[in-house]
Amino acid sequence: MLTFFIIIHVFLALLLLLVILLSVSRGATGSSFLGGSSDSLILGPAGDVFLKKVVIVLSIAFVITSITISVLIKRRGIKFHAGHPGGQRAPAVAQQSAPAAAQQKTGK
Repeated sequence: MLTFFIIIHVFLALLLLLVILLSVSRGATGSSFLGGSSDSLILGPAGDVFLKKVVIVLSIAFVITSITISVLIKRRGIKFHAGHPGGQRAPAVAQQSAPAAAQQKTGK
């Protein structure tokens, strides 16, 4: 189930990136980006509104999948530590030996 949501999440991220780049490139290069005329559905005057709605829907879906993935990870009890991928635990700090601890207490 987690893998399914991660795949959907990555797909939404790529699709969102593509749509945002498409809307940004419209201002820079006009309709030549797709090789069509300015009368097309996506790049016409109503296309700006259409692209904004698509970005909003994709953004909401992206946030929902982000929250879902975090809840699923928390339910599974997977812990991620910086520098230790794969949910491995960070190594414990080495304890001092008994003679070294005694020397610190006496000040020697």
